[in-house]
Amino acid sequence: MKEDIKVNLDNFNYKSLFRIWRYTSSKAGGVSKLYIIIKSLIRLIFLKIKFSETENKQLKIINSYPRKDYSNFIDKLTYNNNLGKCYLKYTFGFGHKWTYIKEVIKQRKLHKLELNETLLLYFLIKNNNIFLKYIYDEPVVILFAEMQIFENYIAQLAKQVGKYTIGLQHGFYSNDFNRHTVNSLNYKNVAVDEMLVWGKNTKDLLLEHNLDLKVTIVGRPSTHFLSKYDFHSKNDLPSSYVGILDAEEFSETNNKIIDIANELADKAGVKLFIKCHPSTNLKGRNLQSLILEDINCLGKTPHFIGYRSSLLLELAADHFFCIALNESPFLKNNSKPNSNSFYWKKLETEDISDYLYCTSIDAQTNILNAISKRNISTNQNNPSN
Repeated sequence: MKEDIKVNLDNFNYKSLFRIWRYTSSKAGGVSKLYIIIKSLIRLIFLKIKFSETENKQLKIINSYPRKDYSNFIDKLTYNNNLGKCYLKYTFGFGHKWTYIKEVIKQRKLHKLELNETLLLYFLIKNNNIFLKYIYDEPVVILFAEMQIFENYIAQLAKQVGKYTIGLQHGFYSNDFNRHTVNSLNYKNVAVDEMLVWGKNTKDLLLEHNLDLKVTIVGRPSTHFLSKYDFHSKNDLPSSYVGILDAEEFSETNNKIIDIANELADKAGVKLFIKCHPSTNLKGRNLQSLILEDINCLGKTPHFIGYRSSLLLELAADHFFCIALNESPFLKNNSKPNSNSFYWKKLETEDISDYLYCTSIDAQTNILNAISKRNISTNQNNPSN
C-alpha cells in the first residue's frame, strides 16, 4: 500500500462519525467533559491504533468497544466457522505531521467541530495509514458496531477506496421518534453499505432513516446467560422472578420493573433478582443485594420481567416465561392484557417474531451465508484482490 494515500475528509459525514460523542456530551457535566478531553489529548499525543487479530482468517469482525455481551455475541459467530475476530487496541506511537494539523484545522472550520471532536479527528487522521492497510487487506470490511467512532471512521474510509462494508445489529433497535436516546444513534446516519439485522421491524426502521442502505434479515444467535443451561421453561409456576433492567436513561421504567417484579415475587413467595444493563447505575438505591450473581439461585422455572431489553427478547424466543410492561415496544396492539394486571402482559411468540426472525443455529448460518455471498461477489468483481 502506498504511504499517505489521499483521503477526502471534506466529504465525511461528521454527524454520523461523532454521534456517540455528541450524545455523551449532551448528558455529561463540565468536569466529565474536561476529563474526556484530557484523555483525548493524551491519546492523540502518545498513542496509535493497533489491530489485534485473534484468528488468522481472511474475513474478520472488527470490535472496537470491549463489553462482555458483545464479546459473547462475536464468539458465537466466530466459533467453528470461517469468520475471525479483530479488536482495536492502543500502542505507543507519535507519528505527528504538520499536514495532519493543517487538515484537522481545515475540517474544524469547515464543519464547525468542537474541541473534543477536533482532537478525536486528529487522532483518526494520524492513524489513516494503519486503518487503510487493514481495509486494503480485507475483501469485505465487517464491523460489529458501526456507530462507535473508530468503526464508523473505518466504514467511511472503506467507502472512499471502494471497499464494501457490512455492519451487524448489536442490540435492540426501537423507534424512539423525537426522543434523543442511545438507541436512536443505532439507526440514524448509518455509515456501512449493508446491515445484517435480527428481524423485520429493524429492517423497516433502518430503511426509514437510511434510504440507500441495504438491509438483510438474518436473525440473532442465542447468547443470553441461560442459553447453555437446562430449565423447565414451559412451567407457568415461578421459582423466582428476575427484573431485566435497561440502560440508565430508562430509569423510570426500570423502577417500574423492580416494583412489579417485587410485587409478583412477594405474591408467589419466591426470591427476586435483578439483571442489570451494563450502563445501569444502582448507587444509592439499596439494590446491590438483589443483583443476580449465581444462576443456581433461580430454581428451575424463573420468570422474567422487562421493558425493551434485547435479553428479554432472547429469553422469550427460547420459550422462557417473560413479562413485558404494557408500554413495551415488543407487544403488538392486539396483545391481550393479563387478567390480573393493567401494568404488564406475557410475551408471546407472535409479539417477538417481527423483532427476532430466528435464533441459533439458523441465525449463525444466515449471517455467515450473507457475508460469504458478498465476499464471493466482491472477488468476482475484483479478481485481482
